[in-house]
Amino acid sequence: MLPIFVYLFNTFHHPRAIPDSLVLAQRLADLGFGEHEIVLALDCLMELKTLEAADLVEIATPSAHFFRIYTQQEQELLGSDVIARIASLFGSGIISFEQRELIIEQAFAFGEVPISAENFRALLLMLLWSQNFDQGQLYKLAFEESPQAQLH
Repeated sequence: MLPIFVYLFNTFHHPRAIPDSLVLAQRLADLGFGEHEIVLALDCLMELKTLEAADLVEIATPSAHFFRIYTQQEQELLGSDVIARIASLFGSGIISFEQRELIIEQAFAFGEVPISAENFRALLLMLLWSQNFDQGQLYKLAFEESPQAQLH
């Protein structure tokens, strides 16, 4: 799904410029993207359009001493590398409390246990892009290989 995100990012530059799902699906198919990748990307985009960070219930006010405890199901889905990446992004202020929870919620939509690093990266980028995240920072996240590099 990462190649689809890169295509969307380079072609449309803003989520509101994306055509409707049928037109986009046909365009992606014409470009040679696989049906499964297209369905995942369109589902993710639709979810991101309907979900707002405000829809999340805040359990506690995040602070410097706040940490998240992952359920067994979340641990199995995300794996230790993705959990570390999320913690790194949250701890460095790249993602907010609400964005972190939305990322975790949307990871379940992939139906892949554990979620692959590529699909997690695509999910992260699509979420941040749909919320008008800084495009320079998105580019760094898209092509940065080391999760720890985000802290330096």
